[in-house]
Parts: sequence; structure tokens; C-alpha cells
Amino acid sequence: VKRVSEENVLVIMTGGIGDTVIGIPFLSVLKESAPRLNISVLVDPLNKEILEGRPEISDFIVFPRSRNVVTLTRLIRTLRQRRFAVIIGLLPSNLKSHSLIARFGGSRRSIKHLHQYPEESWDWQSWFTDLVRDDERRHLVLANLELLRPLGIDVSGISQMDVQRRMRIVLTLQERDRSKDQH
Repeated sequence: VKRVSEENVLVIMTGGIGDTVIGIPFLSVLKESAPRLNISVLVDPLNKEILEGRPEISDFIVFPRSRNVVTLTRLIRTLRQRRFAVIIGLLPSNLKSHSLIARFGGSRRSIKHLHQYPEESWDWQSWFTDLVRDDERRHLVLANLELLRPLGIDVSGISQMDVQRRMRIVLTLQERDRSKDQH
């Protein structure tokens, strides 16, 4: 298991608002484990605001709302230029576009959860280099943390209280002031 330390990592967080929020502890643990790591987040444009101001994130790449051949080709070209060492797909990670990114995004490694598909369907997830099995009964926050194991990051000691502490959403000064004015 090769640990990442000073490399560029792309974290795919293109789910809904709840999926974005439950991905925050993953970012926190990843950055804490490798402080010099550059973490870029591929994010849905509607959810980018939730993650802005997070100290773990180096930058954002906006996931195109319209995913056609042209927009995905542009996105993959951008990712290849960035030379990510690892691409990690947080839950939900079952989009075909995520598999295309993993296969053609130019990284040496790509990690996601293993999903069970009917035998007759094409298994796009095989384009990821590391597929992590997880108990589907686990909370999604803990399931996402399991994706750190292939990077050599031990997550066994993370408690429920630690996860809750890491879930905080960072507000800008303007948002804090606006919030105070409304109450």
C-alpha cells in the first residue's frame, strides 16, 4: 500500500447536498493524514457553495450539469493536465461518468466502492483500480472513510464523536453576518 503525501488527489463529490455534507469528514481525515496533499474536489455546481472555505480543499473543478461527449471530453482533458496521482469517488459513485473519469483521467490509481450489478449489465466500475468492499448497513460517512484504507490511512480509531466534529460547515464572514441579521 503506497501512502500519498505530497501529491495531487481528486475527490469526486457529485452527489446531492446530503452526499456532499457526509463527504466532509472524508476530506478532513485525508488532509489530516497527509497535510501537504493537494486536494481538488470535482463537485456539482449546486453544492460547491457548501464546501467553499473548507481548509482541506485546494481547489474545485465543477462537474458539468450537461454530461455529453463534448463536456466529458473537456473535463477529462482538464483532469489529465492536472496529473492527479489518485482519483477517489465518494458515495454515490455509481455514475458511468465517474468510471470514464477513473479510466481516462490520467491518474495511476482510482478508488471507489464496489457495487453489485446484475450480470447482464456492463460493469463500468472495473475501470477503477481499487474497489473497496463495504458493509451496506454502515453509515455512509463511515463507508466513505473506508476508501482511505487503500492509501494506507488507518480509520479504525475514528469515533462517532470525531465524525460529528468533522461535519461542521464553514461559513464565510458574510454568511455569518447575514445569519446574525436574520435572527
